[in-house]
Amino acid sequence: MQGIAVEIRGIVKHFGKRVVLDGVTLEIKSGDVITLLAKNASGKSTLIRIIAGLIKRDSGEILINGRKPVYPYIFKVLSVLIDPPSFYPHLKVIENLEYFSHIHGCEKLPTEKLGLAEHLEKRVKEASHGTIKKLGLAITLWRNTDIYVLDEPFSHLDPKSQNVVKDRINELRSKGKAIFFTTHQQNALDICDKVAILEDGKTKFIGTPQSKDIIDFFHGVFD
Repeated sequence: MQGIAVEIRGIVKHFGKRVVLDGVTLEIKSGDVITLLAKNASGKSTLIRIIAGLIKRDSGEILINGRKPVYPYIFKVLSVLIDPPSFYPHLKVIENLEYFSHIHGCEKLPTEKLGLAEHLEKRVKEASHGTIKKLGLAITLWRNTDIYVLDEPFSHLDPKSQNVVKDRINELRSKGKAIFFTTHQQNALDICDKVAILEDGKTKFIGTPQSKDIIDFFHGVFD
């Protein structure tokens, strides 16, 4: 039986008078890949940062493996990719890679597969958006933990790198890991077990990628 890895209960967040999240509720089970579809500036990145404990929610509750997300526990069980990833700009890509992979205890990193090998000597401040995203993905997805929360993991990636990331997500799912990511790209749906739609600060639809409501809504928003 799949356990609930992440419980998101009635999350509300305001920025000034603007309601960004208005009672978001969602469950992410171990062994599942769940995607949150939304337009730009709809609150999906805010939700990722709230799950990671980077910003405070106004109300609602988040549980990680049934526990409140407090440090150092959350650091041990949760691997998070924010968008854009944040690294030391004056250090080289390889220096950032070595430092963060060491503190996170990453497995052997796929620098060749992700196309990072040719950019290792560049300073991060001189690197492209795609290289920085690959650096973030290498550290986040090749870390051995229980739950992976990713903000726009496929943006700024070439098709080959996207397939490498999809293969890794499928591998993690086969090991019983929980994966939750945001996207606005239709080609990301093929690896998902369930898709949620975030609209007007609420989760409006939750179903399979093949659900007519999901597909119709996706085309209505992004076409």
